[in-house]
Amino acid sequence: HQFLSSCFYVPIVIQAKMYMLGNLTERWNKRGGYVVGNPILDYGDIGREDESLFPLEYHWDYVSGAHDEHYVAFSTLNRDGTFNITKMVRSIEAIQNLSTTRTNYTLFVRGLPGPCSTPFMDVNHQIFQVPTWPNNSQPKTPDGLKSAASQLIDLTLAPFLLVVKPNVWWSYSWFYDLAAGWVTCPSAPETCTAPDNWYPEFDRPLGKPHGPAVRNGTVYTRQFEHASVYVNLKDRTASKITWKTV
Repeated sequence: HQFLSSCFYVPIVIQAKMYMLGNLTERWNKRGGYVVGNPILDYGDIGREDESLFPLEYHWDYVSGAHDEHYVAFSTLNRDGTFNITKMVRSIEAIQNLSTTRTNYTLFVRGLPGPCSTPFMDVNHQIFQVPTWPNNSQPKTPDGLKSAASQLIDLTLAPFLLVVKPNVWWSYSWFYDLAAGWVTCPSAPETCTAPDNWYPEFDRPLGKPHGPAVRNGTVYTRQFEHASVYVNLKDRTASKITWKTV
């Protein structure tokens, strides 16, 4: 896969690449060939504010997936860690619309514990890095990071459940290094940030949704067969999942 970001490529170069790929795909198709896999996985913030600089219409038809790294983190948060309501509404609606209109499209939504932003912090003598929280308030040790990831999972999982569909996927870790939360490390607990007991939420039956998320002002709710989801964009810490007895 090739990853593109407007942070690294000027818009005109991106536009040229998309036209090139589209033209190449068309020529291959006319010759009886086909493009295998995903030629480009769009990377960044789905529904981001600077769409005029990186217009979606130039490349959506040439890709088969997108990665939103900023959902409930980074650019969708204010400097104090609260939701940027305008950006969160834009992100929620963009993911909902794209996953509905492009059912053959795969969306990958990135989840991070707490109000993650930059700069990054070295953990355990630079074994790996994690994003920081406002005022450098994030835990500083592997044990603290494990505890926070476990305690705060609903604050990230609940907003994801507002947009989840069969073609919308989610991950949850502090960052991309394997040690940053992707697997447990019971034999060497100081070398990773995944909770030793993993996440009980991942074993709970969710069931089918009763419908899409319902918005009432800044409050979003969604009902599933075995859970109720609540998110208030005025209070990031109020997000919750109420699991029903099965």
